[in-house]
Amino acid sequence: MKMRNTITVIAVLMLVVLVTSCESVSQRRAKEAISAELKDPSSALFSDFTDLETAPKEVSLFAGFGSKGSRLETARTIMRVKVNAKNSFGAYAGAKQWLVFFDQNGDVVATMAETTWSRLVASKLKLDNVLNDFNSFIDAETEKAKVEVERLKKEVEEKQKLKTQ
Repeated sequence: MKMRNTITVIAVLMLVVLVTSCESVSQRRAKEAISAELKDPSSALFSDFTDLETAPKEVSLFAGFGSKGSRLETARTIMRVKVNAKNSFGAYAGAKQWLVFFDQNGDVVATMAETTWSRLVASKLKLDNVLNDFNSFIDAETEKAKVEVERLKKEVEEKQKLKTQ
């Protein structure tokens, strides 16, 4: 009886180790996609796979920006992965965060270094601010022009009244 309990405990522990050591399909796909972007794919050391709930709304701002001709705006989920790989000099460059964008089928839509994503979003936000400022300027100038047109119409009407008198 004691031997049977010991075997059961060992079997359960082995099952736990087996289940926790297996990588998910999305992790495997993320590794493959990121490796394709690296200078030395065989040197890649992957860690800290983190599934983010859903793709941020900023994804839709970059229509058509994706790897392999894919559509980034179709991304539904994102996985963050820490990757350390050798650079052109053959030295490990230090771990960098990568984002892997998946569509609703779990296929990889795009990969990019998180710093690239941050720069893209920051650039888009700056562009939005410039466009908002420009639109505000146009709106203000349009209002000034409307006021001026109304003033000129009144002036013309007054001159016409004076002519008819």
